[in-house]
Amino acid sequence: MNLAKTSLRIGSVPIPGAGEPSTKPDWEQKASDAMRKSEYPMALDMGMGPERTRFLACDLSKEYVGINADYRS
Repeated sequence: MNLAKTSLRIGSVPIPGAGEPSTKPDWEQKASDAMRKSEYPMALDMGMGPERTRFLACDLSKEYVGINADYRS
């Protein structure tokens, strides 16, 4: 997998990756706003071909987020 070919979106917000800065300074607030909804899409493109999959995920409870907030870099 080539990290330079990967991309991640939360809702319609592109998330900077591979250590590169975003050209949009408000991306983090927009991503946070999108994640406040009870449901939101996330799209990860690994840049490895046309294959697709879908899955549902959870465990973003207040306690879980609180525990992991200390790891934010």
